[in-house]
Amino acid sequence: MPVVLENKIEGTTQGIEAWGSYQPLSFWVLHAGVTYLDENLRLKAGSTDPVGARNPNLRNDPHCQWTVRSSFDLPRNLQLDLDLRGVGSLPQPPVPAYTDLDVRLAWLALSNMELSLTGRNLLHAEHPEFGSLPGRSAIQRNLYGQLLWRF
Repeated sequence: MPVVLENKIEGTTQGIEAWGSYQPLSFWVLHAGVTYLDENLRLKAGSTDPVGARNPNLRNDPHCQWTVRSSFDLPRNLQLDLDLRGVGSLPQPPVPAYTDLDVRLAWLALSNMELSLTGRNLLHAEHPEFGSLPGRSAIQRNLYGQLLWRF
């Protein structure tokens, strides 16, 4: 006899997303943004879903995320970008909120060649973004260089 699973989950999601840019000086640009998400899910009558509306694959999203980015065009063809971001906690499995910082320093050596050094996730040695304990993976701080050649 076949087994039929019908989740029959319904609900609403609502949120807001706002982004803006401001250039206080000719060599300096600020960008900022925020998102807010609210999910309200429920089972309809007759559902045979064994997990239900609490299924972590359906509603494991942070309620709030934000970012502030500061970009500088410096003398001697140098660029400096600072990107500070915050991500809210995840409900199931529980993952704590985090704030982290990325920094990029680039030199435009030629009109078509860029050398850069980037540090990512610099505020902590590591932070979790998803998954459950005890085997949850973590995103580690890293530093890398890049040579970009445009044809």
